[in-house]
Amino acid sequence: MRYRAENQLELFEFHDADLSFLGVDGDDLIVSAKHVNIHKNTAQNPSDYDMEIDCARLTFRGFRPLSYEPGRRGKSIRTGRCIPSARRSSFPGRTRE
Repeated sequence: MRYRAENQLELFEFHDADLSFLGVDGDDLIVSAKHVNIHKNTAQNPSDYDMEIDCARLTFRGFRPLSYEPGRRGKSIRTGRCIPSARRSSFPGRTRE
């Protein structure tokens, strides 16, 4: 089934979601979201129960990152903690127009 919700993030809950980056198309950020919950009694879910969407595609139009800081690799030590082995780096994004 295909459903579409536009500018209605309040219909969904993402607490168990698994988000994956799919790509960027111009100013659109495209993400895959698995295990997203949609609230009951909505146009997309008319049942009396919240339901889980196995996989959804989210497109954020006009996306402009303010900054980006990638994850860092680390080395495990005996205590189980992970100590970052690379320097922190961040990349400034585009400013709002």
